[in-house]
Order: sequence, then C-alpha cells, then structure tokens
Amino acid sequence: MIGEAVYMRATHPGSPFFVDSRSLMAHAEESWDPEPDCPIGWASNKSVVWTYMQPTACIMRTHGWKIHVTASLDNAQSVLEKVSKICISEHVMFKYLRDKQQYRSSNTKYAGRSSSGKFITIYPFSDEHLERLTLKLEEAIGGEPGPYILSDLRYNNGPIFFRYGAFVSIEMSDAEGEKISLIPDADGVLKEDICTSYSDTSNVLCW
Repeated sequence: MIGEAVYMRATHPGSPFFVDSRSLMAHAEESWDPEPDCPIGWASNKSVVWTYMQPTACIMRTHGWKIHVTASLDNAQSVLEKVSKICISEHVMFKYLRDKQQYRSSNTKYAGRSSSGKFITIYPFSDEHLERLTLKLEEAIGGEPGPYILSDLRYNNGPIFFRYGAFVSIEMSDAEGEKISLIPDADGVLKEDICTSYSDTSNVLCW
C-alpha cells in the first residue's frame, strides 16, 4: 500500500500510535492443535508472530531461494501438519505463524502486502535441496487452496511459492538512520534486500 514503509516504522513496540492488537482481545490465543512435534536434536522458539523450528546442528545459508507456503484458515492445520513432517524429515529450518490470530492478522486488508499470505517459510540449504523439497511439498499439498503471495513466484497453481532473499539478517543504517536489510549481488557487493508487493528477481544470483 502507499506509504507502507513509513506505516510499518510507526508500529514498533511502545509506539504512541498503535497497541498490540492481542492486548485488546478478550479470548485466549488460538494455538494450532496439534502443534508440530519438536524432536530430539531440534529447537523451537516463538516470537510475537512466528514459531521457529530448527535443527540444533543446522548451518543456514546467508541468502538464496526461500519456500513460502500459503493456506486458507480452513486447511491451515492440515497443511501445517503435512509441511512440518516433510521439513523435519529433511532436517530443514522452517517457521510458521504462531497461532490463528496471527494468521488472520497477516491476511486482513490492512496487512502489509509484501508479507500477506505467507503462512510457512522454509529455508533450503542448497538449490538441489530446494528442488527436492518442492517436489515433496507438491505431492503432499499441491492441490490445497490459499491466498496468492504477491511478492513471490508461484509453483504450478498450488500453495507453494518462491522468493530469493536473505536467510540471515545483515543490516546497516541508511542515510536517514533507518535499519535496512542487505543481500550480496552477483559480484559479492551488498545491496538492499527489498521485499516488494510484486515478484522481483533482480537480486537473483542463480536458479
């Protein structure tokens, strides 16, 4: 939306203009039931928005192709169960929206267009791994419905999308003192990793 970057900067904790919407809700957090199991050798951590699942011995790439999975609220639980089983079997880090309220918030008309629709994010450790994961995901959830992810490239006509970007946060301050995320280009020079509301492959090093 117009002015999205300025809007997002005003929503930080302690902002005089916004409050955490969950503080206004009378009902308890609507967790996914069941949550994905955290097996031995894995770690699970929660932020305000995401639940992160990661093998403790995982070494993640700094950048590359991410897999985003979308889902509707009606099939989100089933999609989460299927995708998490594949990710755990492949020993690959992933994250998912931590509860149903976060799912709703990320898909409202007021949500950021660059992040809307992203239910699960998977971080393949190589391009070959990306291909293998994609085929497994397509077999498991290929026909599932879900919102379109504007910032990504879609695989077939299902809920699987791709975006090339940073895996590990590399940040610096711009001329105005604002934090920006960086990603290396083909020459190894760091440039801004801009998450747009449309598919942009200008940062891609290889497919």
